[in-house]
Amino acid sequence: MRRALVAHWVVLLGVLSPLAVAANEGPRLAILSFGDEAGFQGTWDLSEDVPRSLADHLMALSSLRIIDADSARSAERAARDAGDSGIPLAAAVGRSLNADYVLRGVVTACGVRRVVAGDPNLGGYRSFTYSVGLEQVELTRTTTASVVRTLSVVRDSVMRPLELNLFGRPTSHDKEFEALLKIDFGGEAFDELPFGHFVRGALDDLASDVVSTIYDRRPLILSREGARVLAVDEEQIFLGIGVDDYLEIGDVVPILDDEGHRVGLVEVVEMIGPHLSSANLLESAGDTENGVVELGQRFGQRLAPDAAAASTKKD
Repeated sequence: MRRALVAHWVVLLGVLSPLAVAANEGPRLAILSFGDEAGFQGTWDLSEDVPRSLADHLMALSSLRIIDADSARSAERAARDAGDSGIPLAAAVGRSLNADYVLRGVVTACGVRRVVAGDPNLGGYRSFTYSVGLEQVELTRTTTASVVRTLSVVRDSVMRPLELNLFGRPTSHDKEFEALLKIDFGGEAFDELPFGHFVRGALDDLASDVVSTIYDRRPLILSREGARVLAVDEEQIFLGIGVDDYLEIGDVVPILDDEGHRVGLVEVVEMIGPHLSSANLLESAGDTENGVVELGQRFGQRLAPDAAAASTKKD
């Protein structure tokens, strides 16, 4: 009999790393260098940095076998030297690397835009806008040399459109703006900055779309405010998503903390309503760290079938 939903119950569990047990499963994907039209003035090489970071997000979400970047670049150069471009180039790279799919795209925006009004030494107003644009992202199937789907993720976020600044003192946003010119894209310091979180969200969205396309599943609708952990009852968790959010029984869904890090996995066992379901906690398999599943935590996109199958295996 289901217990009453109590607002302060939490449960400890191990965090699964499905790649540890499913590293050799899943389709092979080669990610080519991206075009860079962002015009970022720092030291980043977005044509290489974005594909490498995207690969990490894809591997965290599925058991896709991502071909290492050096091999992909070598095959890409060889195809260009042979006169290939566009879709023929992607197909040629896929054949040479025995990849099932090839991904390429364009970085149209990536950075923080600062606008200053007034005398910077006395007083004035500043605005900061985060921008990320990943467009013309083509997923090509090697065997047919055809584009399966063209994807894009474009995000803009205005942080304090009018921030008062007195006597030229640097604000937290000024410090972040300057730091981005010096740190590595996708590194630990980058991930700790607000803009790093912003970029990570965009890459998560793109990775989710890629995985959903390859595995032919519609992504979960997670944008609703109620799409959170509603209650924890021993080993049963109640989720604020259901059939209307494209959730199905058997789906394996990650639970995320406030920083967007995965703290646990659950398997859906019952559809209760349009936006309500129950799930069981999954035990860890492989190297783990302890995490905490709590009320109010949000969800990541469901794991791909091969990664989800690996998650149910026991040590």
